[in-house]
Amino acid sequence: QCWNFYTENIKRWGPFDVVVFNGDAIDGRGHRSGGVELMTTRQEDQCEMAVYAIRKAISKETKQVIMTYGTDYHVGDSEDYENQIAKELDADIKAVQHLQVEEVKFNLRHHVGSSGVPTSRSGAVAREWLWNVLKSGRGEEAKAHVIIRSHVHYFEYSGNRDRLGLTLPALQAPHTRYGQRRCSGTVDYGFAVFECNGDEFKWWPVIATKKEIPSQAVKLIRIK
Repeated sequence: QCWNFYTENIKRWGPFDVVVFNGDAIDGRGHRSGGVELMTTRQEDQCEMAVYAIRKAISKETKQVIMTYGTDYHVGDSEDYENQIAKELDADIKAVQHLQVEEVKFNLRHHVGSSGVPTSRSGAVAREWLWNVLKSGRGEEAKAHVIIRSHVHYFEYSGNRDRLGLTLPALQAPHTRYGQRRCSGTVDYGFAVFECNGDEFKWWPVIATKKEIPSQAVKLIRIK
């Protein structure tokens, strides 16, 4: 169901001039759960899967593929496996990306603080916007119109007439072993689409409903 939702909506919303994958392109060895939730713990194989998945969003109209580095637990404690993916996709990968489309400036990074309190979720990305304002005032980075973060697996946003900040939905469904036992919040599965024209933009969160992604975990059992 997850794969069908992703591929069908990529086709529906595309083609895309710029494709951005904002970190954690692989899941890693999963050693905290003994790897029991993974199809394979071999990270090179996971990289091949990630390349296959991201290429679904790339077409002949795509001018740029942008990536950011994810968290060490998933993408390598001492290695950066996402470099392998970026090389295969001819993508530009950095810890923080400053992307300009038309006249709209984006600031992208994977990590952001999470919150177990619903009313505080948007506060983390608002804080990221304020840091961007302060850093731009010191000449350390460009002032952005849109701040985009990931990591937390839920979609949330805040903003005003001058700025927008959001955490992207994840491309991982809820109710993993870790999620069921440790997390009490909600999870959003999907991605976001932006359309930029000059210094203006429209945007849409593309998020699966409960009907499209069943709420229960499903085990696949091979019967001989």
